[in-house]
Amino acid sequence: MASPIRLPAVEIEWKSTSGEIEIKAENGTVSSVQRLKGKGRVRGCIVKVSKPSGIRLRCEVKDPVTSLGPNSTIISVGNGENSFSFFLRDVNATSPIWIPEYQVVVLPDGVSLSYDEVVEKIKSRHLVSKMDRIEQSEEASFEAAEKVTRNTSVPIWLGISRDIRLFQITEELPDALSSNQQDKTVIPMLSISQVVEESISPYPLSYNYSFSRGIGAYNNITRSLEDNVFPIYISVTEDDDVTYRSKSFVTLEKSILTEENNKGTHYLISDNYSCGRTWTPAQREQLNDVFANTPPAEEETVLVIHTEITNNGDVPRYAWMKIPYATVPGGDYTYDPVTGFSSFKDGRVFCVSLIGGKSVPNDETAVLLGPGESINVDYFLPHRPITAARAEALAQRSYEDLHTQCKAFWQKKLDAAAKIHVPEERIDNMIKAGLLHLDLITYGDRDQGTLAANVGNYSPIGTESAPIIQYYESLGLTDQARRCLQYFIDTQQEDGCIVNFAGYTIETGAVLWSIGEYYRYTRDRQWIEQVKPQIMKACNYLIEWRRRNLKEELRGRGYGMIDGKVADPVDPYHQFMLNGYAYLGLKRISDMLEEMGCEEAQSLVAEAKSWRQDILDSFHACLASSPVVPISDGSWCPTCSPWAESPTARFLLHKAEQYRSHGTFMAPDGLLGPLHLVFTEVIDPRSKDASLLLKYCRDVICQGNSQFSQPYYGKHNYIQARLGQVKPFLNTYYYTVAPHFDHGTGTFWEHYFKLSVHKTHEEGNFLMETRNMLYLEDGDTLKLLNVIPRKWLENGKQITLDSVLSYFGPVDLDVTSNVAEGEIRAYVSCPEDRRPETVTVRLPHPDGRKAAKVSGGSYDPATETVTVSDFSGEAEIVLKF
Repeated sequence: MASPIRLPAVEIEWKSTSGEIEIKAENGTVSSVQRLKGKGRVRGCIVKVSKPSGIRLRCEVKDPVTSLGPNSTIISVGNGENSFSFFLRDVNATSPIWIPEYQVVVLPDGVSLSYDEVVEKIKSRHLVSKMDRIEQSEEASFEAAEKVTRNTSVPIWLGISRDIRLFQITEELPDALSSNQQDKTVIPMLSISQVVEESISPYPLSYNYSFSRGIGAYNNITRSLEDNVFPIYISVTEDDDVTYRSKSFVTLEKSILTEENNKGTHYLISDNYSCGRTWTPAQREQLNDVFANTPPAEEETVLVIHTEITNNGDVPRYAWMKIPYATVPGGDYTYDPVTGFSSFKDGRVFCVSLIGGKSVPNDETAVLLGPGESINVDYFLPHRPITAARAEALAQRSYEDLHTQCKAFWQKKLDAAAKIHVPEERIDNMIKAGLLHLDLITYGDRDQGTLAANVGNYSPIGTESAPIIQYYESLGLTDQARRCLQYFIDTQQEDGCIVNFAGYTIETGAVLWSIGEYYRYTRDRQWIEQVKPQIMKACNYLIEWRRRNLKEELRGRGYGMIDGKVADPVDPYHQFMLNGYAYLGLKRISDMLEEMGCEEAQSLVAEAKSWRQDILDSFHACLASSPVVPISDGSWCPTCSPWAESPTARFLLHKAEQYRSHGTFMAPDGLLGPLHLVFTEVIDPRSKDASLLLKYCRDVICQGNSQFSQPYYGKHNYIQARLGQVKPFLNTYYYTVAPHFDHGTGTFWEHYFKLSVHKTHEEGNFLMETRNMLYLEDGDTLKLLNVIPRKWLENGKQITLDSVLSYFGPVDLDVTSNVAEGEIRAYVSCPEDRRPETVTVRLPHPDGRKAAKVSGGSYDPATETVTVSDFSGEAEIVLKF
C-alpha cells in the first residue's frame, strides 16, 4: 500500500496564550490543525485555549503557492489582539519566525525546537537591531551625517515676499540640473510660472551671464546667504588669483523696499501661476474678476547682482566677464556700451550693466587688475523689460543703499518673530533663514486679507502648508498664520469640501486640524466665531462622507472610514492617513468648541470617538492580515497596509500590481502609511500598536533611520520625539536634513532625486522638528529640551527661547552651561494663566554625568530630566555636578 501524501505543514508554538485561535490560508487551504503540545480543544481550524498556557499546533496546507512573486500563500493566525500572518514560503529553520510581543514562534514541520529553545538560539547569535545599534553609538551630528549622505545644490529663489515676482538663479555647478549648464542662469518667474513677453517671443524670458575664465577642472564656486540667514545670495568663484564675489538680491525698481511699499499679489492670482491648483467654475469666475480689477504694477521688482572682482595675486591679473544676455528663442537684443542697456527689439531694457559705476564697454570684457586691486560690477535686471527712461532712473540707484534697505526689510521680519537660539551655528542659522524662506513664498496683499502659504512650486495644500502655518504660530506670528488659514476658508466649496490641490481629498481634515491648532495657540474666539459656519460645514461634509461608508460589508475593511486620495499616487481607498487627519480635524474642532461652550461640541465629540474606533477596528484587522517581516535582531514583526482594502503592506508586493512611485517602493507604507495614525492621535505613541509600527518602519522601511524620497512625509521622528528617544530622534533629524537641503543656501528639495525647488513643506517640517526638540506639549505638561543633543550643553553654551508660543501661551527659557564649574542653570517662564500644570526640562551633561545636587524640581538621572510639578508660572533650576 502506498504511503499517504504528506502535505506541506508548519508548526506554531506559543509560550503562553489563551482564547480562540483560528488558522486560515489565502492562496491555499488549511486542511488540518493538530495539537502537538499543551492544552486546547481543536475543532477543524479553530482551537480554544481556556486559560493562559503554552500550546503547539501543526498546520497542514493544501495547494500552497510558495514560489517567488505575487499571490503567494499567506497563513493567518487569528488570536485576538495577538493575531498575525506570515508567508508560508518565509518559514525556515535557519531564521524561524519569532514574534516576541506575541510570545509565538513558527517553524517548519518536524523541527522539534521549543519556543524557549528557538528564542535562546536566536539570542545566542547576539544580533542587534538597528535601534540598538543607534542607542549604542555616539549621538548623531550634522558633521557625521554629511560625510555619508548626499550633498546636492538647489537653485535659489529670490524675491520680496507677498509678491509672486521671483528670480531663480542657477550656477554652473557639478550637480547642476541641466547637463549643459555653461553659465549662470536667471529666470524671472511669477510664482513657478516663467514670464512670457509676447511682443518679444512666445517663449519664457531667461538670461545667462558669467564671470571667470570658464568651467575648469576645479569645483571652485561656493554659495551662501548673507550672514547665513538673509535671502541675499552670495556666490564666490575662486579662479586662481582672481576672486569674483557676487551678492544678489531683489528690491523695488523705484521705491525703497519696505513693508509699506510692498503691495503683494492677490492670493488667487498667485494660485493661477502656481502648480497644481484645481478650480471650480465659481472660483475660476472669481479669479477672472480679480484679474479684471487688478491694475498693472506701478514698478517692477529688480534683481541686483553686485560683483566685487579682486586680484589676490602678486602680479597683475586679467578678469573676465560676460554681461547678462537673453537666451529666449527669438528674443533678439542689442547691447549699448554707451548707456549700459541691453534691449530687446521693441526698445525695452532687460538689463543695466555697470563697471566701476560706468557702463560696461562691451558685452564681453577683460579687465586688468593690479595686485590687491578690486573693481565692482553691477547688473540691474527688472522682472519684465522696462522703457529706456525708466532704465536711466534705475541706473542712478545706489547698490549700497539698495543693499542696506533690503537687509533692513528682512531683518524687520525676524524682529517681529519670537527668538530661538541654539548653540549649533548651522541649526541656529537655519532657524532664522527658514522663517524667511517660508515667508518669501507666502503670497497675498500687503496689509490684510488672505495669504497663500505656498509649498515650493505648489499652491497651498491642507497637509503640506500645515507645518508652515504652525511654525508661524510657534514664533508668535499668529496674524500671519490666521491669514494663511483664511485661504482655506475662502476656497471652501459649497458642500463644505476643502480640496484645492490635485484632488488631495485629505485637505478637509488637515485644515480643520490646523484651525484647531491655531486656537490652541491663540484662543482667538473672535475669528473662530467669524468662520464657524464654514468650520461646521467642513465637519458636516466629513461626517456625511463617513456615513456613506457605514456599510456592513466594510467591517474590518474600511467600515465608517472615508475613501480618497492623500498625495500624488492615485490610490482612492479607505486610507489610514486620510482617516487619521479627518479624525484629528474633527477632534480638534470638538475640543475647541467644547472649550468655547458651543452646543455643537457634544455631537462632534461623539462622532470623533466613534470614528476613531472604526479606524482602529480596520487597523487591527490589517495588522493581523499583513505578513510579518524579519527584523535585524532576529525577531519578526507584524506589518500593516496603508489602506483598509489591502490585506498586506504594499512593499511586500503580494498582488501583481505596481506601486513603486516617486523613486521608492516604500512611499505608500512609509510616507503615507499607518504611522500617521500615531501622529493623528488615533493610536497612542506609548501603545503596543505604535511600538510595532515603529519597529518595522525603522528596521525595514528606513535607510538608516531616515525615510526615502520625500522623508518629511514620514512621521516616525515625531513619535521618537514624543517618546523621548534621544539618539533615534537625533539620528533621523540629522541624517534626514543633511542630504535634503543645499548646505550653502539652506534651500530644500522636495525629493532626494532633485525635484521641486524651494520646497517649504520640507523646510517647515524640519523647523517644526526643531521646535519639538526644544519644546513639546504633552497633555498638561510642557516638555523642554526633551531630545536635544548633549553637546548643546557643553561648557559656555546657551539655549534661549524668547516669547515662543505654545498651547500654554508664551514660553521663555534660558539655559546656561557652566559645567567647567560643575553647574547647569535653567530659567523657565510661562506668564499666562493657561500655563502648564507640569514642566519638564531635560538637561543632559555633555559627558553623560549625573547631577549630584538639584534645586528647583525633582531629578530623574535615567532621563537627565527635572520635573517641576504644580508649576507656578516660573521656575529656576540648578544642577550641580
